[in-house]
Amino acid sequence: MKKLKALVMTATVAATAMIVTGCSTVNTNDGANSVSMHRMRNPYVPVLEHKNQRVSGVANVHVLFGIFTWGQSQFADDTSLGALSWFGATDMAKSAAVYKTCQKNKADMLLATKYTLNTTDYFVYKKINCKVVGFPAMIKGVRN
Repeated sequence: MKKLKALVMTATVAATAMIVTGCSTVNTNDGANSVSMHRMRNPYVPVLEHKNQRVSGVANVHVLFGIFTWGQSQFADDTSLGALSWFGATDMAKSAAVYKTCQKNKADMLLATKYTLNTTDYFVYKKINCKVVGFPAMIKGVRN
Protein backbone atom coordinates (compact mmCIF):
# COMPACT_ATOMS: atom_id res chain seq x y z
CA MET A 1 0.00 0.00 0.00
CA LYS A 2 2.89 2.34 0.82
CA LYS A 3 4.43 1.68 -2.61
CA LEU A 4 1.14 2.49 -4.34
CA LYS A 5 0.77 5.70 -2.34
CA ALA A 6 4.37 6.72 -3.17
CA LEU A 7 3.80 5.91 -6.86
CA VAL A 8 0.62 8.02 -6.99
CA MET A 9 2.40 10.89 -5.23
CA THR A 10 5.37 10.72 -7.64
CA ALA A 11 3.05 10.65 -10.67
CA THR A 12 1.13 13.64 -9.34
CA VAL A 13 4.31 15.66 -8.79
CA ALA A 14 5.63 14.72 -12.25
CA ALA A 15 2.35 15.66 -13.98
CA THR A 16 2.22 18.99 -12.12
CA ALA A 17 5.83 19.73 -13.08
CA MET A 18 5.11 19.01 -16.76
CA ILE A 19 2.07 21.28 -16.78
CA VAL A 20 3.73 24.15 -14.93
CA THR A 21 7.05 24.05 -16.79
CA GLY A 22 5.75 23.48 -20.31
CA CYS A 23 7.10 25.26 -23.36
CA SER A 24 7.47 29.00 -23.07
CA THR A 25 8.80 31.80 -25.23
CA VAL A 26 10.94 34.61 -23.89
CA ASN A 27 10.98 37.90 -25.75
CA THR A 28 14.54 39.18 -25.95
CA ASN A 29 13.70 42.32 -27.94
CA ASP A 30 13.69 44.86 -25.13
CA GLY A 31 14.91 47.84 -27.15
CA ALA A 32 11.69 49.78 -26.65
CA ASN A 33 11.62 49.07 -22.92
CA SER A 34 15.27 49.95 -22.19
CA VAL A 35 14.57 53.70 -22.16
CA SER A 36 11.55 54.64 -20.13
CA MET A 37 10.26 57.72 -21.91
CA HIS A 38 7.89 58.79 -19.15
CA ARG A 39 10.78 59.10 -16.63
CA MET A 40 12.93 61.38 -18.78
CA ARG A 41 13.01 65.14 -18.12
CA ASN A 42 12.45 66.05 -21.79
CA PRO A 43 10.42 63.19 -23.24
CA TYR A 44 10.66 62.63 -26.94
CA VAL A 45 7.48 62.60 -28.99
CA PRO A 46 7.34 60.58 -32.21
CA VAL A 47 6.65 62.45 -35.44
CA LEU A 48 4.00 60.42 -37.27
CA GLU A 49 2.84 60.35 -40.84
CA HIS A 50 -0.51 58.62 -41.28
CA LYS A 51 -2.77 57.59 -44.13
CA ASN A 52 -6.40 58.69 -44.17
CA GLN A 53 -7.74 55.30 -45.16
CA ARG A 54 -8.78 52.62 -42.70
CA VAL A 55 -7.06 49.24 -42.86
CA SER A 56 -7.98 45.99 -41.16
CA GLY A 57 -6.50 42.64 -40.22
CA VAL A 58 -7.63 39.38 -38.63
CA ALA A 59 -6.02 36.84 -36.29
CA ASN A 60 -7.26 33.59 -34.74
CA VAL A 61 -6.09 32.02 -31.48
CA HIS A 62 -7.16 28.59 -30.23
CA VAL A 63 -7.19 27.69 -26.52
CA LEU A 64 -7.44 24.21 -25.02
CA PHE A 65 -8.36 23.80 -21.33
CA GLY A 66 -7.70 27.51 -20.81
CA ILE A 67 -3.95 26.81 -20.81
CA PHE A 68 -2.65 25.67 -24.20
CA THR A 69 -2.78 28.26 -26.98
CA TRP A 70 -1.87 28.04 -30.65
CA GLY A 71 -2.68 29.62 -33.98
CA GLN A 72 -0.37 32.64 -34.15
CA SER A 73 3.39 32.93 -33.94
CA GLN A 74 4.02 36.64 -34.59
CA PHE A 75 2.83 39.46 -32.35
CA ALA A 76 3.18 43.24 -32.09
CA ASP A 77 5.60 44.17 -29.32
CA ASP A 78 4.91 46.85 -26.69
CA THR A 79 1.22 47.17 -27.38
CA SER A 80 -0.96 48.50 -24.59
CA LEU A 81 -4.16 46.59 -25.11
CA GLY A 82 -5.87 47.08 -21.77
CA ALA A 83 -6.28 44.70 -18.85
CA LEU A 84 -4.69 41.31 -19.29
CA SER A 85 -6.75 38.20 -18.90
CA TRP A 86 -5.29 35.39 -16.79
CA PHE A 87 -3.60 33.59 -19.67
CA GLY A 88 -3.84 36.44 -22.15
CA ALA A 89 -5.40 34.59 -25.11
CA THR A 90 -7.55 37.60 -25.99
CA ASP A 91 -4.53 39.92 -25.84
CA MET A 92 -2.56 37.45 -27.98
CA ALA A 93 -5.28 37.62 -30.63
CA LYS A 94 -5.33 41.44 -30.52
CA SER A 95 -1.55 41.70 -30.70
CA ALA A 96 -1.35 39.23 -33.60
CA ALA A 97 -4.06 41.12 -35.51
CA VAL A 98 -2.18 44.41 -35.02
CA TYR A 99 1.07 42.78 -36.20
CA LYS A 100 -0.53 41.29 -39.32
CA THR A 101 -2.20 44.60 -40.20
CA CYS A 102 1.00 46.62 -39.73
CA GLN A 103 3.03 44.16 -41.80
CA LYS A 104 0.47 44.07 -44.60
CA ASN A 105 0.31 47.87 -44.81
CA LYS A 106 3.98 48.66 -44.10
CA ALA A 107 3.07 50.66 -40.98
CA ASP A 108 4.80 51.13 -37.63
CA MET A 109 1.57 51.44 -35.67
CA LEU A 110 -2.20 51.75 -35.95
CA LEU A 111 -4.08 54.84 -34.80
CA ALA A 112 -7.67 54.94 -33.51
CA THR A 113 -7.93 51.15 -33.39
CA LYS A 114 -11.18 49.29 -32.94
CA TYR A 115 -11.24 45.58 -32.10
CA THR A 116 -14.03 43.13 -32.85
CA LEU A 117 -13.71 39.89 -30.89
CA ASN A 118 -15.72 36.77 -31.65
CA THR A 119 -15.27 33.94 -29.18
CA THR A 120 -16.55 30.41 -29.78
CA ASP A 121 -16.44 28.62 -26.43
CA TYR A 122 -16.98 24.87 -25.97
CA PHE A 123 -15.91 24.84 -22.28
CA VAL A 124 -12.63 22.94 -22.88
CA TYR A 125 -11.87 24.46 -26.30
CA LYS A 126 -12.13 28.12 -27.26
CA LYS A 127 -11.52 29.89 -30.58
CA ILE A 128 -10.90 33.63 -30.48
CA ASN A 129 -11.22 35.59 -33.72
CA CYS A 130 -10.03 39.19 -33.58
CA LYS A 131 -10.49 41.81 -36.28
CA VAL A 132 -8.71 45.14 -35.88
CA VAL A 133 -9.48 48.31 -37.83
CA GLY A 134 -7.38 51.48 -37.69
CA PHE A 135 -5.38 54.09 -39.56
CA PRO A 136 -1.78 53.07 -40.45
CA ALA A 137 0.98 55.40 -39.27
CA MET A 138 4.73 55.50 -39.88
CA ILE A 139 7.25 57.04 -37.46
CA LYS A 140 9.29 59.60 -39.40
CA GLY A 141 11.38 60.89 -36.48
CA VAL A 142 11.23 62.24 -32.92
CA ARG A 143 11.13 65.72 -31.39
CA ASN A 144 11.50 67.17 -27.90
